[in-house]
Amino acid sequence: MMKRLVGAVGLLGFLTIVFDLSSHATTHGGWWLHVPGFFILFGLVGCLFLIIGAKALGQAGLLKDEDYYDRH
Repeated sequence: MMKRLVGAVGLLGFLTIVFDLSSHATTHGGWWLHVPGFFILFGLVGCLFLIIGAKALGQAGLLKDEDYYDRH
């Protein structure tokens, strides 16, 4: 089931990049609007940053031993 989900998300990302490359819309704005697939990569990096940051925060101080409250 997980392989299908990852495959479907990968296929959607690939198709979005292909569509972005094939569209010839003229846009006025920042440089990022002219980079194909920029928002896909931006979202992926943002999600990875949130996940890694949450894991690091948990390991740094939020995660306590199993008997933490029994000892204090």
